[in-house]
Amino acid sequence: MTTGAAANYPWSINNSPIIIKTKGKRVPSWGLYNDMTGQLPYSIGYGLDAQKEEDIILVPYGCTRLRVSQFPVVQQ
Repeated sequence: MTTGAAANYPWSINNSPIIIKTKGKRVPSWGLYNDMTGQLPYSIGYGLDAQKEEDIILVPYGCTRLRVSQFPVVQQ
């Protein structure tokens, strides 16, 4: 049984009720801003630079400290 601060925060990576495994690309120009995701970069029409496709795992919004609710679209 967990006690203390962890007991008050049941939503964590280890306790995630669901995960989604998919593909994604890193966008080097998109980074942190004040410990949060920065402004969403312009997408396809602006030739957004992206790295090689890789496997990513998505978990529910409340299970993380860095929360992304929208991703930019890049060309394949």
